[in-house]
Amino acid sequence: MLLRPTSDTDLDVFLRWIPHEEAMVLWTGPTFSWPLNRFQLEEYLTNPQRQYWTGIDETTGAILGHGTLLFDHEVRTCRLGSIIVNPGRRGEGLGRN
Repeated sequence: MLLRPTSDTDLDVFLRWIPHEEAMVLWTGPTFSWPLNRFQLEEYLTNPQRQYWTGIDETTGAILGHGTLLFDHEVRTCRLGSIIVNPGRRGEGLGRN
């Protein structure tokens, strides 16, 4: 899997991966409100303390997943979060690569 910065064009794919409120909460907790929409995801991408990454299949270019890095420069830490994987590809060990 290759990582590239998340773009606005990825958002519609992520929306398809979140079919109901429970899936949304499992993904990001209370970050969003249901029904999830593109506007909320566009706002999500504006946090300057985060880096947003999209995982893509090296062969096909298909989007496989998404995650963020949240930086806290004051205490010099970084946290990985907001991880989501294409539902059709879950269980394949993509996170190990």
